[in-house]
Amino acid sequence: MHSSPRPKTHYQHRVPKNVTPPGDSFAINEVLLLLNVMSYNVAHALRVMTETATKEGWSLRRLRERVLKVAGHVVLTGRRAILVVNTTTARHWKSLWPKFGTLDLTEA
Repeated sequence: MHSSPRPKTHYQHRVPKNVTPPGDSFAINEVLLLLNVMSYNVAHALRVMTETATKEGWSLRRLRERVLKVAGHVVLTGRRAILVVNTTTARHWKSLWPKFGTLDLTEA
């Protein structure tokens, strides 16, 4: 991990203006690890839902590139904000949207 208990004496060959006291590096690293684990679990669940909806195999990279990281623009009309995306992305989202309503989020 990248958290270190040592305070910085130089940053980009300059002395920093504000020096913050060092934190508990183990606690910081633990939080970062837990956040990464949780984000992987959410991405994996979305990937499984996508595979079920489209009936084809999806990798996490493909999911990120084709469903999550997409170009679009927001149109503001009255009380609505509409996200306009391309037809391929819209087709993927349209097949996924009904799956969200069937999720059982209760504790097992």
